[in-house]
Amino acid sequence: MNNIKLLILSSLLLAPALCQTTIAEEVKCVDGKASSFSCNDVDLIGRMTLSDFSLNPNLINDVWGYKDLNDGTEYAVVGLYNGVSVVNVTDPQNPVEVASLAGGGSLHRDIKVYQYYDEDAQRYKAYAYVSSDLYEGIEILDLNDLANSLTIVGRHSEGGRAHNVYISNVDHGTGMALDGFDAYLHLPISPEGGAFDISALTNPIAPEFIKVVSQTEGHDIVSFIVTDDRTSQCQSGHNPCEIIVNFSGSGKVIELWDVTDKQASFLISSISYTDSSYPHSGWMSDDGMFLFAQDEADELNHNLKTTMRTIDISDLANPVVSNVWSGPTSAIDHNGMTLGQYYYMSNYTRGLTVLDVSDSNQPEHVAYFDTYSTSDNTEFEGAWGVFPFLPSGKILVSDMTNGLFILSMNANPDIDDFSSTDDTPPVSMPPVPTSGTSSGGGSIFYLLGLSGLALIGRRRKF
Repeated sequence: MNNIKLLILSSLLLAPALCQTTIAEEVKCVDGKASSFSCNDVDLIGRMTLSDFSLNPNLINDVWGYKDLNDGTEYAVVGLYNGVSVVNVTDPQNPVEVASLAGGGSLHRDIKVYQYYDEDAQRYKAYAYVSSDLYEGIEILDLNDLANSLTIVGRHSEGGRAHNVYISNVDHGTGMALDGFDAYLHLPISPEGGAFDISALTNPIAPEFIKVVSQTEGHDIVSFIVTDDRTSQCQSGHNPCEIIVNFSGSGKVIELWDVTDKQASFLISSISYTDSSYPHSGWMSDDGMFLFAQDEADELNHNLKTTMRTIDISDLANPVVSNVWSGPTSAIDHNGMTLGQYYYMSNYTRGLTVLDVSDSNQPEHVAYFDTYSTSDNTEFEGAWGVFPFLPSGKILVSDMTNGLFILSMNANPDIDDFSSTDDTPPVSMPPVPTSGTSSGGGSIFYLLGLSGLALIGRRRKF
């Protein structure tokens, strides 16, 4: 499996990017097309090709976004093979790269953003946490002076080498800590050999390492907070109960951990499933009673169509697969996130797939945008990351060879019969400073060598 993916992605690094012109106007999805891209109920409102990035990368990987609460600007933070780029997407038809930072060659760069209100400075401050395949820990990037610089202001040495990073207990649209909770930094695939580690963000530029959670290996994680009667299944007295879901990758299981006590994490349960190959990532339903799970290798290993599993977690101690959704193509599912009634999936060669999960056990395929028009085959090409949490409703999708896509879904998409084309709590924020105050995902392997080089919610109502 790893060797196959290595060969496919290695060829992408050596091949030129597909040439498609950056748009400067919105392109509506009409009769199944937006420009040259196949689509349904998703419009193309902005785009940057690889050549539009100042570092001229030959591949991009994950993408994250956030809204600067000082001035309302919305940004995409894009992982590149050779660094990181920050793009102002407030005007999506004219995305502007405002800063970039060169780095060593790394197939994987995962990014999360933490934003908080600095009482002393009387402004919001934001930092990006970047993991990669390089042995350099987690890079902490200062996002507070993007007009002049993007700099590394810290390096979390516990990070080691990994291609995923996660921040728990935050509003994903802004990076702000949820009301009444502290934000924590986590590195799946802990360098110490555990499933993930936990570090406090009391000092955002110098995270304080707390503990490694060691049980099985880890690949990616997601978190949620339980306040209902399921808290009885957490450790005694943990109400509310902070849960982390560990997608173990080659461990072939998904685990639910109570991490309310950061010094004494507790494994609540573990689940496997039919055709488990590489539990990769996933997200909770809007009501927190179900988990949508992505397996990055089941399509390839078991000749499946795109497959997403719904796991019923209404009983935390006994999670069960309650539904298996099968898509119209054989494209591999990679990352997915829930916002309101919709599940947004980066679907490799299929691009963006959108499911209506109002009924978690009956997902309905309602929309898509194919960022990779070459094929819908079972290949590790196309859409890597998706970010649907920008408060404006913009959807960010990173396609490895076709660049950054800024998309918008129609307000009321129809549930269509897509035929196959091939064999948590709200945030309570301090007031935004008034004028006059101071302003201001992942893959299943490490690419070890190539040609002698070391490569390597905020919830909305719908």
